Amino acid sequence: MKSRYGPPALALAMLPGLIVGGPSWSQDGRPEYVPNELLIKLKDGVAEAQIQSLLATVQTETVEQFQLVPIYHVSVPNGTFLQAQASLTDHPAVEYVERNYYRYIDAAPNDPQYPSMWGLDNTGQTGGTPDADIDAPQAWDLTTGDGNLVVAVIDSGIDLGHEDL
Repeated sequence: MKSRYGPPALALAMLPGLIVGGPSWSQDGRPEYVPNELLIKLKDGVAEAQIQSLLATVQTETVEQFQLVPIYHVSVPNGTFLQAQASLTDHPAVEYVERNYYRYIDAAPNDPQYPSMWGLDNTGQTGGTPDADIDAPQAWDLTTGDGNLVVAVIDSGIDLGHEDL
């Protein structure tokens, strides 16, 4: 059985004074999902005319249509989020509807010496000033590099037998 509202929408609907469809924040202070956006998975064999009619009925604006799977990424006007979500969920051509959730990469090295590398992420662990560092974990949330890229460090003080090299 399909749920009419996902947990975030239900929680927002039960708390008066909040903007329904607005941002929700995770425990670490990052937004959980994009406000007023939905991902709609259609059932196989749904005609394009039926899809367009459905999207027009709930007044959504298509942000993106994925080609490999019949999924539409749509934006819903302010004030109509719960109604649009309910209408789409109940429609026979729709397999499921969900919010456009953010996914975050939390990449940290498995180096046993990482906690002592205060220059990467200084929490004051060696008596230094917290956050006096290069913000490496924040950068790793954006990218962890490219495996096709080779970086060479040329320095006469390199220990070529070191396990990290």
